[in-house]
Amino acid sequence: MTDVEKSTQVLREEHQLIENAIEAIADIIKELEKGTALNCHRVWEIAQSFATFVGRSHHTKEDFLLSMIRARRGCSDEYNWSHLAFVE
Repeated sequence: MTDVEKSTQVLREEHQLIENAIEAIADIIKELEKGTALNCHRVWEIAQSFATFVGRSHHTKEDFLLSMIRARRGCSDEYNWSHLAFVE
């Protein structure tokens, strides 16, 4: 497995964690719609964990991987996507 493949696998796993956090918030909303009392501590923990993980860790990895792929493809312009294989 190449470095890029390993990196993209890590990002896929992290995207699953992010999806799980979003689903947890959706479950809280469903409970609120049923009239269940809001557990502010639970919401705070999810929000803080989400913000910390995504903001400080996950996006950094995505940016690094994108930079690595762009450099290998010879793409130096910040938003020049035409060098990537999936763009026509």
